[in-house]
Amino acid sequence: MHLNGFRSATLAHTTAGLWRHPQSEAHRYRELAFWIETAQLLEAGCFDCLFVADALGMHDVYGGDASRTIAEGLQTPTDDPLMMVSAMAAATSRLGFGITVSSTYELPYKFARTMTTLDHLTAGRIGWNVVTSGHDSAARNLGLRQQLRPEDRYAIADEFMEVVYKLWEGSWEDDAVIVDRDAGVYADPAKVHPIEHHGAHFDVPGIFLAEPSAQRTPAIFQAGSSPTGLAFAARHAEAVFMSGQRPEILRPRVAEIRRLARANGRDPSSIKVVAIMTVVTAPTDEAAQAKFDDYRRYSSIEGNLVRLSGVTQVDMARYGLDEPLRYEDSPGIRSILANFTDADRSRSWTPRQIAEHMAVSSFGPVVVGSPGKVADELERWMDEADIDGFNITDVMPPASFGDMVELVVPELQRRGRVWREYEGTTLREHLQGAGQVRVRADHAAARHARGLRPTLDRPAFMSVDDLAARLGEPTLRIIDARSNLSDPDTAEAGYAAGHLPGAVRLDWIRDLSDPDDAVRGQIAPPALLAARLAAVGVGEGHTVVAYDDGTGVYTAARTLWVLRQLGFLDVHILDGGLPAWTAAGHEVTTEVPAHEPAVPLDLTPGTLRITIGELLEALDAPEPDRPTIVDCRMPATYESAGAHIPTATRLPAPELFATPRGERVTAEEVRALAGRAGISPSGPTVLYCGGGVSASAVYATLDELGYRGLRVYDGSWTEWGADPSTPKEPNG
Repeated sequence: MHLNGFRSATLAHTTAGLWRHPQSEAHRYRELAFWIETAQLLEAGCFDCLFVADALGMHDVYGGDASRTIAEGLQTPTDDPLMMVSAMAAATSRLGFGITVSSTYELPYKFARTMTTLDHLTAGRIGWNVVTSGHDSAARNLGLRQQLRPEDRYAIADEFMEVVYKLWEGSWEDDAVIVDRDAGVYADPAKVHPIEHHGAHFDVPGIFLAEPSAQRTPAIFQAGSSPTGLAFAARHAEAVFMSGQRPEILRPRVAEIRRLARANGRDPSSIKVVAIMTVVTAPTDEAAQAKFDDYRRYSSIEGNLVRLSGVTQVDMARYGLDEPLRYEDSPGIRSILANFTDADRSRSWTPRQIAEHMAVSSFGPVVVGSPGKVADELERWMDEADIDGFNITDVMPPASFGDMVELVVPELQRRGRVWREYEGTTLREHLQGAGQVRVRADHAAARHARGLRPTLDRPAFMSVDDLAARLGEPTLRIIDARSNLSDPDTAEAGYAAGHLPGAVRLDWIRDLSDPDDAVRGQIAPPALLAARLAAVGVGEGHTVVAYDDGTGVYTAARTLWVLRQLGFLDVHILDGGLPAWTAAGHEVTTEVPAHEPAVPLDLTPGTLRITIGELLEALDAPEPDRPTIVDCRMPATYESAGAHIPTATRLPAPELFATPRGERVTAEEVRALAGRAGISPSGPTVLYCGGGVSASAVYATLDELGYRGLRVYDGSWTEWGADPSTPKEPNG
């Protein structure tokens, strides 16, 4: 269960009037100590982040002016939430910070540097809640004669995102910063690139001013629930904030965002949906109800209508207090208005009833009760609405967050719903899992990345029949990715034994691996990849189908990941590989086209490799210094050898990387398999194989998920088994 603290840098945020309560410290929003205390409190409760709302306009819709807004302290006065992040980060070590900033009134070039700076200073704990600003008063005061239509604001936002992605992900290569003191070179100019963006709304030709931060792209939040907003979120958001009084109101929207995510080529589960929730709790149900009743006495009916008018941009003063509310299109947050009209078929809401509902709970639900009752209700919402967590409102600071942390979080931890300690260090890891520091490969930002890495992504398959029907199409390219082609001595023989008509040779070990970083199983630099693809006739606009020997070895899948990260979208894996093709009676050819040899892989021992002597010493080391030794050999190689290094556990590379159809398994499955093999995320671990790259490939994937203390045996079972001085154990 993801938990965020939800507040704003203002006096009255989600409810009107409660700041008057004697216990409220809402007036301290302008004190730095208040924000530091809030952040430390949330971190003590293992919250994912402090989610800070913001608006650039005032609530001046109700009655046609802002007089009640100012009198009630509703979002005016307000401070800039970005200003206090550094201080909160210095006082915490794990809590993330999701800050609201409008794309409509920012310049992407300048804004990108601001967020990178905060990602540096927070060590990767910054997030951006992308809004397009619905207040007409913001438009008037920030250079527009009138508010833009929502569709136009989102069109600007889409291009804004493209620009900042290019700056964050594409301008600086991963190894651009070298800090060579002797040569006097801090960064390699050849690895810093202008983005050359020339669009309808922005023209940004140059390089990014800031060097890459931990996350590069901050964790992306979004709160739009209109059709346009949901479509935007499906392209960009990693977490979506929704609001609704009942789970059945939210569930269709959650289903829609997941459907749209899938249509955009994203894993629907990678978008975390969090709902607004107000919690009033005490040790007993009776005490919690008394506390709630006490809070309600300070609520302002008119103030809540002022806020409702400002958020929806519909003047509630036009309605009688007891007149049923009707839905109408507006430039504001349409989903809020829909929640109390078309989306709620159970009743007709009047302005008075909405204002009373908002007394303590804002626009969403309120849960009043003991910790057990609150936990039950949060679990029910997660199950019935299919959400991933909550934005917990701070209606009575600091008591609201304090009661949640002191009373409810321990109950949720007892039920296994909330972690007892953070599993990662960055905000994206809180959302996506330990090790996922950078954006996922299926995220829109990843298309602009220059630092290419293997990703935990699921490929698309093309059936044998579909491929046979498309043979001869001028834009079709077929890649033979079989791993036996990596050996120069057997490559030509293996290829000549039979391949699909028109297939080109592009082996991921020999042609796609990085010659300077092969020990970690890394992919070759983009320029080298592009050259190798061009050499075999694979380019922009082609439909690409990769195949291997169909036994579950991950060569075709890895080829697909590389091409996708280079920007190829129409890429597939032949389902079943070469055996399925021949079993269906389709022809194969033995013609061997010319093929330029790839740059040889550099397997020079380095700090990540462990020698045979070091491994022998490690076997005799006492606990806890003795490493976990993991045999990554292919099953056939393991069985034929009949023995393994003493104490070694088993983690065959195909099992880790691929199902029998060539799909890469999920991050959760990788962690489960690693745990079964006794691999700790903090190490130490030594990986070995039969002499190929299986151990290096396992290293690359575990490293990607944040595993540390990994080393690769600088040799192979062949060397170990042939040495009479090395101990061996028979296979069990």
